[in-house]
Amino acid sequence: MIAMTANAFVEDIVKCREAGMDEHIPKPMNIGKVIETIVHCTGMSERKTAPQAAEQKVCN
Repeated sequence: MIAMTANAFVEDIVKCREAGMDEHIPKPMNIGKVIETIVHCTGMSERKTAPQAAEQKVCN
């Protein structure tokens, strides 16, 4: 599970981990970090995800 939150202090990340999260992505999010984290957590190949992610648009 991945926590995505505006709470980005070290203690906030620790709380997310204690709550069972595997990773933490702070806002404002960086699409590269999001892809990297998903690849890491799922074991997916970056080759499979990178072209699809490049086509997606990020909304603010």
